[in-house]
Amino acid sequence: TNGLGDGHAAPRARWSVGRLDALASRFDEAAADAMRSLGGSLLPAAWLLLEFDPADYRLLRAGEAAEATARAVFERGVLQPLAVSFAALRSSLRPEALELLVHAVGAALGARLEAGAFAKRFDELGAMLFSEQVRRLSDALSAVSSAPVRNDFGRVAQLAFLLNASSVQEAAGLLLSQMALDGEGGGGGEGSSRLSTREAGRVTPLIC
Repeated sequence: TNGLGDGHAAPRARWSVGRLDALASRFDEAAADAMRSLGGSLLPAAWLLLEFDPADYRLLRAGEAAEATARAVFERGVLQPLAVSFAALRSSLRPEALELLVHAVGAALGARLEAGAFAKRFDELGAMLFSEQVRRLSDALSAVSSAPVRNDFGRVAQLAFLLNASSVQEAAGLLLSQMALDGEGGGGGEGSSRLSTREAGRVTPLIC
């Protein structure tokens, strides 16, 4: 090959690689969009609308029967349908697609539970139940694939953690301790996997 040919080959190669990178990026975005759409169809809409939205998490006055009923409905209306859906999809999705789907479902559920929780009031028993529900959802999705879902549930898990304080003073202490352990100094906020200091401050009035 003459020198002129060699001089033109490198720019053409860089151009081709650039086009391939752009194409791969578009495919990745399309796959993520598809999994978000599919994930939306897997959400337990009936439980969210009929059970979670109107649910009262002040359970001490309602008695043990209400707590047991809430657990049974959560198992039947959320965990079992998710398990069935993912079992049906597992064999038809590549591991990478399954991981995207798990994240899509986790992120959507985490955001939905967080938004709903800020509109509720919690006593000690209700806070424990809510924390259990968040943990069981996280565990259920973690069992589907190797995809870590900690960040997907990070904000609502932190909210549940703060709700389980026995007093406003303890909640403040827990928040300060958690921020110190994470080394994030109160960072977070919308779009982050952690509540901001201001958002965390909205949790203590929910405790009754």
